[in-house]
Amino acid sequence: MSSPHIGSFRLVLLAAIVALGAVGISSKSVSAISDPMAGIPSTLRDYQEFPRCSGDVTTFCVKSAEIDLNNDGVFEPIGTNGVITFSAWMFSLAEWKRPSMSWELRQNGGQELSPAVPVGTASTFEINTGTFRPTPSLFTQQGVEFFDIYEENGSWITKATLRTSSYVVGMNCSWSSDCDNPKDLREYKSFGQGILFYSERSALEDSKHGMWVSTDASSTGELQFNQSTMTWTIDLAGPAKKSDGSPNYVKYNTFLPDAFIQYAYGTTPDLLARNLIMTREEKDETIAVTATITRVLTPKPGIIISLPDIRFFGEVVKKTGLHAMGTSYSTSPQFKIKPKSPLLRAPALLSATRNNVKKTARIIGSRVTGASRYQAMCTKGAAAQFGTSKTPSVLVQGLTSGTWKCQIRGISKLGGQWSKRANVSIK
Repeated sequence: MSSPHIGSFRLVLLAAIVALGAVGISSKSVSAISDPMAGIPSTLRDYQEFPRCSGDVTTFCVKSAEIDLNNDGVFEPIGTNGVITFSAWMFSLAEWKRPSMSWELRQNGGQELSPAVPVGTASTFEINTGTFRPTPSLFTQQGVEFFDIYEENGSWITKATLRTSSYVVGMNCSWSSDCDNPKDLREYKSFGQGILFYSERSALEDSKHGMWVSTDASSTGELQFNQSTMTWTIDLAGPAKKSDGSPNYVKYNTFLPDAFIQYAYGTTPDLLARNLIMTREEKDETIAVTATITRVLTPKPGIIISLPDIRFFGEVVKKTGLHAMGTSYSTSPQFKIKPKSPLLRAPALLSATRNNVKKTARIIGSRVTGASRYQAMCTKGAAAQFGTSKTPSVLVQGLTSGTWKCQIRGISKLGGQWSKRANVSIK
């Protein structure tokens, strides 16, 4: 690797084959955007480190970067001793057409942070990306304590508190290559890096505010959410063993905020946690797996879904019921997180009427067998308003002037499939 920037990028590329967003339902084509990199100085568009913010440099810069080396809750500025550094930069992935921003911690220019930065060390930072709006959902290998993006004086700020993690990465390791014996196996005792993609404003994107994914797998396929079945699909790959021959266990954690749970599932976090199941599909075999679902209220209310101790099998392991078709490569599992029961069918949308005086819309659908209540949603750009009722006649309030797209669904334990949409114009 001839450049620390390119070297860092290649590691991110392996660990973050998330292409169109770490936690996306769907994405608009970036080709519809005139220039996602508009406003970014040409000197900072690919792998060039952001300078520190100052009186002369107020955008595309690092506002602050601190680290708690003593694990005493006291953060100290990074870079004062010249050993530990914090870097952030932009890069544009031509094959993905998805411009992105990345950052990392380094020790003496390298990505192995131990022993100067023991694994589990917390760092906190703020990065100013000017007019470039990162997706409000994060992908990282690190442990996440806090993450947010917000707008300040016309510029987008990324703020996070993360903890370093160990990381075994198999270079040139993918679903079609030799993962059990990768050409380049690197084992980091302490590692810190993250990535944020470009994002357009939308109701869906805003509902994901604060969402994150953390995994130390070598390769992660795009996290896909099938809205019609409410099923998450997660592809992972990595070396089956470490260099000493011991199994390579990895983890996968994702945080779903309350706003996204309402948007996607139409239910409460507690009901969602009780009505999800997880499976592992591998070599035409499917087994149930145990995941931990934790309700959290701070720093943002939501649930954390954890899949710990994931192993990539490069040999027959009878106790798991998963049998690899050889020992020269590691199998690549696909995990699915889905509702325990089939979703309710979509109702027919019968009418969508407006009340301009009260700035409301009445959405009426057909009755759905099994529904205990109904939810309607109206969206306009990045704004979304919801309403619920025991009958399929739902009032949605809080609408502003303009055209809203409205639909309705039945709800049992989880929300069912959405009806077609109708436009409602509020004057």
